[in-house]
Amino acid sequence: MQKKFIYTLIITSLIFGALQITFYSPEINSQSVLLSQGFISYNEYGSGDKNLILIHGGPGSKNDFTLLAPEIKNYKIYSLDMYGFGESEKSVSNYGISSQADVVKEFMDAKNIQKSSILGFSWGGGVAIEFAYKYPESTEKIILLSSMGIQEGEPTGSYLGEKARTIFAYPFVVYYPGAFAGNMHWRKGFIRGFLDSDQRKIRNELKYISSPVLILHGNNDNIVLPWVAEEHHSLISESVLVFYEGSHAKIFSNVTDISKEINLFLANSDQEEGKVKLTVI
Repeated sequence: MQKKFIYTLIITSLIFGALQITFYSPEINSQSVLLSQGFISYNEYGSGDKNLILIHGGPGSKNDFTLLAPEIKNYKIYSLDMYGFGESEKSVSNYGISSQADVVKEFMDAKNIQKSSILGFSWGGGVAIEFAYKYPESTEKIILLSSMGIQEGEPTGSYLGEKARTIFAYPFVVYYPGAFAGNMHWRKGFIRGFLDSDQRKIRNELKYISSPVLILHGNNDNIVLPWVAEEHHSLISESVLVFYEGSHAKIFSNVTDISKEINLFLANSDQEEGKVKLTVI
């Protein structure tokens, strides 16, 4: 009887989710630009001759940067809803970090941006890494804020282990009402963002990033552990590693010292190669 109830619940959830996908159409309530696969929604902040594109975490949206973006000076800033998130297109073929890096480049082309700095938070850091590797001529500087990256830094440390874990969780996370925060489309973007990504190649790609990189990471981060940031720093020749006292979610509560480090990095034409320091917030 109990097994029958569980099976019925799962089937009902799957049908409910499929109906949501079938009859859903995105609403564009903020600034947006039409790209090849659909609309990308974005917020603009600040002004300046140089550009900075902000890429949110997974799950997340352009509003992840509501506190941080206004504190960054002398830059024209674009905070994006990546495909699958926020108010951007929800039905695309690939939600992975490499594909999303192509979306960032397409956004730049649509806005006539020749070169930009990229800040990626958490999952968005993976997109920033892919962008810097694939489009070095379009990359000014990179900021990896609490960033994911190398495959070994994920919970199982294994490509196959992560794929199995994500596939198993997919129907429960996406289709079961209330199983995870946010609506179904937001949850789908979150899990597909990892399912469609291949982090095995990141270790090698980091070695070829030639743009200056700031790695900014909480020393109490329990989502992406601090050793991952240290490993990224060891692999990127032109990188600065700054640890602050705080967690993965510091961006949502206190950005004073985080924004200070970002402004210093963006303003400096040169950086101390290999610098590591601890900033106490």
